[in-house]
Amino acid sequence: MGKYLSDDELIATINHSSEPYIIIEGPDDVMIYRWMLDDIGFTAYLEPRNGCGGVRKMYDRRNEIKNAKVIFICDKDTIVYTGVIPKGYEDIIYTTGYSIENDLYQGRKLEKQLFEQKDRELFEKALSSFLRYYACELEKFQKGQEYNFREKPEAIINHKDYSLQVSLLNNFSEPSTKTIEYLNSGYDLLLRGHSLFKLVGMILRRQNRKIQYRDDAIYEICYKLCRSQCVESLQNKIKTTLSI
Repeated sequence: MGKYLSDDELIATINHSSEPYIIIEGPDDVMIYRWMLDDIGFTAYLEPRNGCGGVRKMYDRRNEIKNAKVIFICDKDTIVYTGVIPKGYEDIIYTTGYSIENDLYQGRKLEKQLFEQKDRELFEKALSSFLRYYACELEKFQKGQEYNFREKPEAIINHKDYSLQVSLLNNFSEPSTKTIEYLNSGYDLLLRGHSLFKLVGMILRRQNRKIQYRDDAIYEICYKLCRSQCVESLQNKIKTTLSI
């Protein structure tokens, strides 16, 4: 985990502090949570724990923590498809969508703010292609088979015509229309958030687009100019917990 404290070190540090701590999944999330805290006027230490498993490991040791102002936040991940939170972890705060990136993107306001007509056309093509792959993997997940939601859009979608390069996929089978429609109707919350932002980035950074946006710029625009209801809900949960 590099520069971050071990669990033992973090618990010892928390117990010698009266400051709030928020235990989150990974370092990539820090930027978003920092924006959220700044907006509600709260300060807290943000401590990444190497995924939801890492957050749950810390949560399992919560009886060792004396500081009352500690919050545990996890991405829903596949819980967004099942609705079933693992027993014993119901009191962790969860995102509404697949991940914090999905909560950030919820409502698709970024598309309304930044997409020109050509952007919309190309995004629909790229999304349609990516949904074929993702729906196939979702059906594997639903059947209890080995699945993979982590293929990078830029690695499996042709950059010229935005078609899906099926030959690059493992054990691909054409998914049902029902599964594709399910994902398409709520892709802002249901598609793995990191992949969704990569899809948007493919369009907003394409070679012949006059103005191009880096990933961090897209995230910042999404948060600061396209505030979602999910982000506001999560902010309220943090504010309520830290105000006790």
